[in-house]
Amino acid sequence: MLKLKTLLTPIALSLALVVAIPAIAKKDRDHNRDGMRQILSQLSLTDVQKQDIREIMKQSRQDGRVFKEDTSTFRSEIQTLIQSNEWDQSAIESALAQSQSVQTDKMLQRATQKNLVWNALTTEQQTKFASLVAENNENLESKDSNTKGKHKRKYGMFKKLALTDEQKAGIKTIREQARESDKNIRAKLKEFKKAERALITSSDFSSEDWLALSAEYQSDFVAMSVSKANVRHDVWNMLTAEQQQKVTERIEKMQDRKKHGKKHKKQQTV
Repeated sequence: MLKLKTLLTPIALSLALVVAIPAIAKKDRDHNRDGMRQILSQLSLTDVQKQDIREIMKQSRQDGRVFKEDTSTFRSEIQTLIQSNEWDQSAIESALAQSQSVQTDKMLQRATQKNLVWNALTTEQQTKFASLVAENNENLESKDSNTKGKHKRKYGMFKKLALTDEQKAGIKTIREQARESDKNIRAKLKEFKKAERALITSSDFSSEDWLALSAEYQSDFVAMSVSKANVRHDVWNMLTAEQQQKVTERIEKMQDRKKHGKKHKKQQTV
C-alpha cells in the first residue's frame, strides 16, 4: 500500500460567472472527478491499485476541508468588489493576489494527487492513460469550438433576467474584447500546463519543483483573474437594480441548495 503524506489542500477560489459562482465551481469539480474516474475505469486496474487510488482520493478530500473558511472569506470579498458601482483596480488586484496563495495550494495538491495516481500505474497503463487524456482534451476543445452552443449556454443563464437587446449586445462586446486582450496570457498559461504535465508524469515529482514552476507564472495567474473579474464587474453594472436583485436571490438559493445537499449526503452516510 502507498504511504500517504498529509496534503494541506485549501479549496481553490473559483471566480465563476457572477450569476452562478457556487454552482459552476461545484460543476467543474464534479466534472474533473468524473473524468478521472472514467479514464481510470478503462485501465484494468488491479485490486491493490484500486485501493491505493481510493486512499489517495480520500486523503485529498479530507485535506481539502482545511481552509474552507478562508476560501469563503476571499470569495465574499471579491464578489463584493465585482458587484460595486466603480471598478477599483488596486483593491481587486490586492484581493486576487491574496487569494492566489489559496489557489496555489490547491493546484499543488491537485498536481501531487495526479502524480501519486500516475506512479501507481504500470508503464503500459501510463501510456494508455496519457492517450485517453489527450483524446478527452481534444473532445473538449471540439465542444468549445462550437460557438453557437457556447453562446446559447451563456445567454441561457441570463434568460430569466429578461435582458434587452442592448444589454445582450453589450455583454457580448465585453466578453469578446476581453477574449482578444487575454490571448497572450492564455498562451502563457498553456505553456504552464504543458510544463506542469511533465512534472506530474515524472517519477521524482517534488513540491519544490512545482512551486518554482508556478512562481514563474504567478503574475499571469493574477492578470487572468483580474481580467475575468473586470468582465464580471462590467456585466454586473449593465444590469438594472431589479435584475441585480434577481441575481442575488438566485445566488442565495443555490447556496442554500448546496448546504441542504451536503447535509442530506452526510445523513445518508451515517
